[in-house]
Amino acid sequence: MATSPPALDPGAAGWAVAAAADTPLDVDVGEHGDQDPAGAGTDQVVPQVFWSLRSNFNGTALNPREVNEWVSRQMVQASIRSNRPVAMLSGIDEPGIEPTPVTADRLGGFVDTVTGAVAIGGGHCDDATTPPHLWTNLTRLNTL
Repeated sequence: MATSPPALDPGAAGWAVAAAADTPLDVDVGEHGDQDPAGAGTDQVVPQVFWSLRSNFNGTALNPREVNEWVSRQMVQASIRSNRPVAMLSGIDEPGIEPTPVTADRLGGFVDTVTGAVAIGGGHCDDATTPPHLWTNLTRLNTL
């Protein structure tokens, strides 16, 4: 017999309810208007910025500065639109598939942006495909 998970009370026992949300600027300014990316009933929002799935208009990969700028815009807009704390979810590391390869300098730019701004946390997908040399940058997220 299947059982239901216990109901969560966001205000009780230190629970925090986070909403993984589409990026507020998925197609850039105007696509989602001013809507809250998380919806009601959450304590924080986790935009899935997935910068590795992005490319420039001409199809070239984003450079580290462009990754930083993209993540920064998403973070600020998610914070403004949700009026909640923000934790950012990084790129997806699937070598040969993503238009912007996950490299140490790009991932470092993501971490620099997240740790130097309004975010309360950050993460990267997918830990199973993330090579060991990239974890040095990711461990800096533990400072949040």
